[in-house]
Amino acid sequence: MKYNLLIVESGDLYIWGSGSEGQLGFGSDIVKLNQPAILHMDDRVVQVACGYYHTMLVTGLSELYSAYTDTYCMT
Repeated sequence: MKYNLLIVESGDLYIWGSGSEGQLGFGSDIVKLNQPAILHMDDRVVQVACGYYHTMLVTGLSELYSAYTDTYCMT
């Protein structure tokens, strides 16, 4: 299971690859992206961390978001 994340200078987050565990952040509707797609957030993304089953990101407002196991939630 491989996926990629890219934060661009504007703070937009592009994500693509396999997300069978929900780590793409699009819920269970999208489990694979062959081309980069923007994960729309209310604020710019400043930091990301990813693992086999999850993706976590921090926004410029210091909000922490996580995507895992077909869910997308703010913690």
